[in-house]
Amino acid sequence: MRISQIKTLCWAGNALVLAGAGYVGLHFWETLQARDQFAEVSWPEETDGPALRTRWPGEITAFRDIWKTPVNGVVPKPPETVSGPAPKADRKRDFLASHQCTTVMFVLGNPGASVAYIKVPGAESDMTMRTGEDVAGFTLIGFETSPDTGAPVLVFTHPEVEGLVRMERSAQPRPPLFDPPPFQVVTQNDLVQPRVVREGIPRRAYQDLLSDPSGLTWVVPEEETAWWGEFGEEDVFSKLVVNAVTNADGTPRGIRLMSQPGQGTPVGTGRGLNQGDIIISVNGVPVRGKEDIVAYLRGDGRRLTRYAVVVESETGLERTVVYNVERRRRRTASR
Repeated sequence: MRISQIKTLCWAGNALVLAGAGYVGLHFWETLQARDQFAEVSWPEETDGPALRTRWPGEITAFRDIWKTPVNGVVPKPPETVSGPAPKADRKRDFLASHQCTTVMFVLGNPGASVAYIKVPGAESDMTMRTGEDVAGFTLIGFETSPDTGAPVLVFTHPEVEGLVRMERSAQPRPPLFDPPPFQVVTQNDLVQPRVVREGIPRRAYQDLLSDPSGLTWVVPEEETAWWGEFGEEDVFSKLVVNAVTNADGTPRGIRLMSQPGQGTPVGTGRGLNQGDIIISVNGVPVRGKEDIVAYLRGDGRRLTRYAVVVESETGLERTVVYNVERRRRRTASR
């Protein structure tokens, strides 16, 4: 190929490139001119989350109006937003999500005496409920046991909810029987956190014979109080063997101790309670099971300093054993 032919091809290529650029520029110019002749349509911003998800990526047919619009054509108006009916409130779901069952004092054979503790939103303390009482429009009608976990289940009804509503006791860890020590002990100019010894208690409960020569009044020092709060439920109440006792007419009377309370632990002497005794009440609250005692210590009986336990011996004599509990106070010591 000659040099003259190569030059001709280069000039022809340059001419084609310039012609193409001119054509594109002309169309851009015409587009700008046409835009001034029509009112510009603005698409409103979608702020609703679900609506945005339906806009993109969406189906390909949703863009038909865009790709079929000529370069100088009018932009179509955005489709009208179709608002559906407001979602219906799920009362059952909202109730179970906002309320929790923390403790159940279940009396076998006497549901009317059973008590449930419900955690209510905004309340400082748990709400106590018995059958027939309402909370947030839901009526407690009975108690069940979960076939899967064995945990207590509360059964509610609501006039606007179909079927029964079951609330299982919360699986969250429950608080100790007594409050943890809120102070630090100052010893030899060192800050030492108080600790609870499982196998031994520095100061144990003793009979207050000075104020009560009968021996029915016990003083529980703070060291033993801390032991009960840490290990009482696991080492004493969970291993305690009891039987329900009823009156002649069949009504519940109390629980009979079939084993020595605290046997094999630092509180193994029973603290005034013996095997064969019948525990009737604690501070006037009827006892129908050992779970009632634990629930009372965590509920209405929490932080009290005096517990009066009505007990009946095997011979039928009734007595009241009193426990005066020392509560921890803040201590300070000079360095």
